[in-house]
Amino acid sequence: MKYKNFEAFIIGMQKLRDRSELLYKSGLDTINYNENFYKIIELLMEEAFSDYNKEWVDWFLNERISHDGRVLKAYNAQGKEICYDIKSLWEEVTGCH
Repeated sequence: MKYKNFEAFIIGMQKLRDRSELLYKSGLDTINYNENFYKIIELLMEEAFSDYNKEWVDWFLNERISHDGRVLKAYNAQGKEICYDIKSLWEEVTGCH
């Protein structure tokens, strides 16, 4: 996957997440409606990424920003911060530093 497509994928997934959260806060639960889309996305992610890299993508999309709005940080074995933006996530999952 090229960086441009990776970036578009991450931005698109962030927009889907944000839209779902906004609708849920407005009283509309779209989980049943969106479930099949997310299953398909999950299958494609398993094809595109190793388990290790998929975990980083999942973390970036779903856990990096905590429920109380704090931005969590991740570090490599050398203590360097990783996965703090889309570019650094790309570098981590592709090994292109």
